[in-house]
Amino acid sequence: MIRSEKFSAFIDIGSNSITAMIAVREQTTFKISYIHKKTTTTGLAKNSYITKEFNFTGIQIVEKEILDFIKICQSIGIKPADILAISTAISRNCYHFASNFFDSLKAKTDIDVFIISGEVEALIGRCALVFFALHELNFSKDAPVTFYDQGGTSTEVSFLQSTQVYSLNLGSLNAPTNLLASLKLEGIEGSTLICTYGIVNLIIQAIADFSGSNFQQEISVQGNEVLVTNALLEKISQLIEMATIPRDLIKHYPFISERVASFHQGAKLFEAFLMQNKPKSIICSNYGLVEGLLVEKYDKKKLQEFALKKRS
Repeated sequence: MIRSEKFSAFIDIGSNSITAMIAVREQTTFKISYIHKKTTTTGLAKNSYITKEFNFTGIQIVEKEILDFIKICQSIGIKPADILAISTAISRNCYHFASNFFDSLKAKTDIDVFIISGEVEALIGRCALVFFALHELNFSKDAPVTFYDQGGTSTEVSFLQSTQVYSLNLGSLNAPTNLLASLKLEGIEGSTLICTYGIVNLIIQAIADFSGSNFQQEISVQGNEVLVTNALLEKISQLIEMATIPRDLIKHYPFISERVASFHQGAKLFEAFLMQNKPKSIICSNYGLVEGLLVEKYDKKKLQEFALKKRS
């Protein structure tokens, strides 16, 4: 990887989106500076539990986004071989297909994509959110803080005070009702819940928009912190109903309509998690896995050690 004061490039291929980022963590201020960060909805996991293959349209979107990203990287002197790329639950669930696809992608682009386990995914996400909690929110290292990353086909949970992690085979695209009653985990009740960038941010944003001017009074917002109250759970329930409305009737909610397939189940999953684990408050972070790769200084050698598919 290109390190020190130079920018580094990362790609995260998820179940429902692809995120590409060029950034650097400044050595003195610890601030993360971005040249580029873009998340695009792909629908890569659509029907994948049945077919064990990536969605064809999703593949086309992923390839286009990667080729566009390579051009941006090359314009500032970053070679394709220096881009660090990972894939998570979608590739674990469709391992054979994903391995073949990434081999062909390597031949076309010279980019290695490393398929990582749920536990490694949780630890990388934890790196980003520990950085966010300590350097931007100024939490104490002893604070009761839980990290929550709800993706398309898996959800990862980790903690500030320990390295224990959970990787749940439930996400915004696969959260059957009969499994929502088994989300109770130790160590979360009464803690601050910090959520990675993704569907939860959209849910909270929708609650704020849906609630209008009464949002602060009904749900109590303090800065970027949302206190968990019965009113919040009621609003999520209302949003679940709203998310079932046909796409053309929710044009006033473009951030929902783009991901309407995952929003409905995602809101149900998030609501069930909150009700069973009872965190004290919620903070939405703009950080995700790509920032975790940056702040922990992951490189190809380190990912090769943890990857489910070894690369030559």
